[in-house]
Amino acid sequence: MKFFFHIERKFDYIEDEVGTELPNVPSAHTVALRSVRELVVEAIKSDRQLNLKSIVITDTSGTFIGKAYATDVVPCDLKHQICWAALE
Repeated sequence: MKFFFHIERKFDYIEDEVGTELPNVPSAHTVALRSVRELVVEAIKSDRQLNLKSIVITDTSGTFIGKAYATDVVPCDLKHQICWAALE
């Protein structure tokens, strides 16, 4: 199956126009979480604000499959700060 991983940020939405072949939905969720984790780490390392809200997963027909949120990959004590920053 082919899945698309769209980046939902604070002020924009970046569509994945290429997609990735994966065996199933759980694999797509794993890839989305890994991508979110990498984006969070990159923001921390470069000392810039995290504007990421989530990675949205769709299939080839554009059907919503799921989301991996930035707050899914950070420790609980940081979740509150990230949630409020995304809403500002």
